[in-house]
Amino acid sequence: MTAAVASMEQEQDLARGELHNPSNGAGETDLELPFDAPPAAEDVELIRSAKELYKAHNYEECVAVLRRGGASGIPAAHTLLGECFAQGKGVKQDWASAAKCYRVGAMLGDPLGAFRLAACLQRDKGGTERNDKEALEWYQKAGAAGVTEALFRAGVICVDGKDLVSAMKLFLTAARNGHKGSAYNVAVLFQQISAVDKNAEAESVKWFMRSADRGSSRALNALGRISQRRGNMPAAVEFWQKAAQKGNAKAMQNLAICYLKGEGVEANAVEAVRLFRNAAELGNIPSQYNLSVCLLKGIGVEVPDAPEALLWLQKSAEEGDPEGCLLYGNILRRGESGAIKDEKLAHEYISKAAALGNKAAQAALLHLEH
Repeated sequence: MTAAVASMEQEQDLARGELHNPSNGAGETDLELPFDAPPAAEDVELIRSAKELYKAHNYEECVAVLRRGGASGIPAAHTLLGECFAQGKGVKQDWASAAKCYRVGAMLGDPLGAFRLAACLQRDKGGTERNDKEALEWYQKAGAAGVTEALFRAGVICVDGKDLVSAMKLFLTAARNGHKGSAYNVAVLFQQISAVDKNAEAESVKWFMRSADRGSSRALNALGRISQRRGNMPAAVEFWQKAAQKGNAKAMQNLAICYLKGEGVEANAVEAVRLFRNAAELGNIPSQYNLSVCLLKGIGVEVPDAPEALLWLQKSAEEGDPEGCLLYGNILRRGESGAIKDEKLAHEYISKAAALGNKAAQAALLHLEH
C-alpha cells in the first residue's frame, strides 16, 4: 500500500454569506439583526419599548406594541413584527406572515424591511417565489439606505448573473464601509484578473489584508497562499496559524502539511496530525484523507491505528475525495489493514476515483478491466 498526503488548499470561491435565517448563526457575516439597528428618529420611543420587551423575553407584549406601531404607520414596526413571525416569538412561527410584514415595511421605506424581503425572495421563503431580479432591487434600496450587508448580497446576485462589473462596484462600496466579506470578494475578483493585469495582484493583496484586519479567516488563508506562492513560507505559516485559530479548516489543512514537511516551521508530525484531526472533524475532506494516511502509516502517532484510519478513509471516499476513493478501493481489493476483501466494492471506489479525474485510478481501472 502506498499513499501520500493531499496538497494544500486555497480559498477559490467568492464569499457568499448565509441567507437570513433567524434560527441560525450566520458564520462570517457582517449583518446586524433588526433589533440591534437604530430606528428612525420619530419612532424611537415605540421601537425602544419593543426592544426592551423583546430582550426581557416578553414576546407577546412586544408583538402587541409592534402591532400598534404598524397601525400607526411606523415602517420599522412592520419589519420587527415580521422578525417575530419569522422567529416564532410571541406568535406562531409563520414565514408567510413574516414576508408580508417585511414587504409592508419595505414599501413604507424601512431599509431593513427591504433587506429582509429581498432575503425571502432569494430563498423562496414565506410563499414568495424565488425572484433574484426583485431581490436585487430591494437589496439595492436597502444598501442605498445604509444596510451594507445588502450591498454584499446584491453583489452576489450580480456574480450569479455573470455581471462582474456591477458586482465589483457593489462589493467595493460595501468594502469601503467596512464589510469584510465584500473586501474578500474584491480581493478575489482582482486576483482573477491578475493574470492579465499585473497591478491587480497588489490590489488583491490590499483587499485581502483589509478583510483579514476585519476578522476574515478566509482572507488570512488566502494571504497564506499568496505568501507561499512568493516563496515566503514563514509568512504563510503565520497567516495560516491566525486563520486556524479562527476555526478555518482549510488553513488547518495547509498548516498541518507545513508541520509535516517542515516548511516555514520546524517539522512536527504530532502537531500535523492534531491539525489534520481538527480539520477533519470540521468536515475538511482532504484532511480526512490525510489523517487516515497518517494513522495507517503511524505518522505522528505512537502506533498505527488501522480501524480509525479506515473510518476516516471511508468518509473521505464517500465525500468524493479522489485519492481517498483510490486508496480505499485498493485496500478493499487486497483486503489490507483489517478491511474485508471486497473486489466489487473496490471496483466501485476505483471507478469513482477515475471518474473524478485521478490518473492513477484511471490506469488501475484499465489494468483491472483487461
